[in-house]
Amino acid sequence: MAGRGRLGLTDLGKEVSEKIAGTEWARRLTADLKEQAAGKAAHEIQAICMEYARTLEFSSDEKTLVLEVAFEHGLAESDVREVVAIELRDRLLKLAEPEAPDEARDADRTTE
Repeated sequence: MAGRGRLGLTDLGKEVSEKIAGTEWARRLTADLKEQAAGKAAHEIQAICMEYARTLEFSSDEKTLVLEVAFEHGLAESDVREVVAIELRDRLLKLAEPEAPDEARDADRTTE
């Protein structure tokens, strides 16, 4: 489900994510981990997300969806959970990035 090195979604992982609405799922779950991930290094955030997704309790509908998608692609439930973890990690890392500087303000400084 994940490529080598920094975990990223393979083509199959991206397809699974699309079918389970992984980015939307990550958006909903972000609040659960935002405080825990604050100030952590990227590898620590990844570990937090992996553990969270491994133990995440699904609603009945979510569980059915996860199992159907896993079955459809010949995967284990844990593989689909890993997709959720990676989407969640990516969302948390994006939120942790410093905002881009205001280009107009920077332009004013160079002319002073």
